[in-house]
Amino acid sequence: MRRDKEVLGTVYIREDTEELRSRTATNTEAAAIVVLGSLLVALVLSSRLQKLISAPILRLADLESRVSREKDFSLRATKDSDDELGVLIDGFNDMLVQIQERDAELTVAKEAAEQANRTKSAFLANMSHELRTPLNAIIGYSEMLQEEAEDSGNTDAVPDLRKIHGAGKHLLALINEILDPARLGVGTADEVEAASARIRHDLRTPVNAILGYSEMLIEDATSSGQDGSTDDLKRIHGAGQKLLSVIDDLGRLSTGARSGAAEERDARVSTMIEQAVSSLRTRDEQDHKPAEGGRILVVDDNEINRDMLSRRLVRQGYTPFTAQNGREALERLRAEP
Repeated sequence: MRRDKEVLGTVYIREDTEELRSRTATNTEAAAIVVLGSLLVALVLSSRLQKLISAPILRLADLESRVSREKDFSLRATKDSDDELGVLIDGFNDMLVQIQERDAELTVAKEAAEQANRTKSAFLANMSHELRTPLNAIIGYSEMLQEEAEDSGNTDAVPDLRKIHGAGKHLLALINEILDPARLGVGTADEVEAASARIRHDLRTPVNAILGYSEMLIEDATSSGQDGSTDDLKRIHGAGQKLLSVIDDLGRLSTGARSGAAEERDARVSTMIEQAVSSLRTRDEQDHKPAEGGRILVVDDNEINRDMLSRRLVRQGYTPFTAQNGREALERLRAEP
């Protein structure tokens, strides 16, 4: 202390800071407790949120991996809530349902296709036997009769027997080509039905030739008293009729099941054809005489059919003339009115 310029004395002021240090320590401890408490609360909250959000997503991911690995689409995710996660789980389960239904449909379609292939294979094996058995008889008997006719000098029968034998060989080649599993049942319904009709037409042409020539040879053999040849020719004719019935069955493999309307239409057509054939048979059975100088135009694109029909008309007393198609028929009619 000073008064004027004179130093009077010195005063020391002292204070105890223990209380301050104590308060500081207390505040620090309180802050630490608050921080630790906040961390604990955050940990608890994050754990709870993980159960609510992360756990369902992780379970869904695990289920997706299991489905992909095991190909088991019957598994389903468990839904715990109706929030956004619940919507996600519902969508995932719906996707599994659609995949499972698709696989079930594919399984049914696969089994149906395999059953159809088995049925077709069995049908082809049976049809091959049914066609080749009478065909072998036709080829064998015609070849044998041809040799006998040549040895006995019956040259009139040789050309017809050769035509029967040739038709049989041609038919055998057609059967080998047609009865190919890769060619049957392929394409659209319209294409398959058209192919079936074409197959039956191709097979019927040589069979009709076999039947026609065998009938004429039977008539000749019967009139000349050649009973041995008649029996063999009747066997050929019977085998040809058997072939016709088998050829009709062949179309069922390619066309498959028909609709009710189509079956009803076919039934009406069949009835009309049967009535027409019955009427023709009734007329044919009646006694009649050939028209005086009657001439008949035979139009067919197959040479064997033209020859066979012309010869039958000659036997009945008519004078036939032939044409290969409609245009040629018109020209023949203009030239020979």
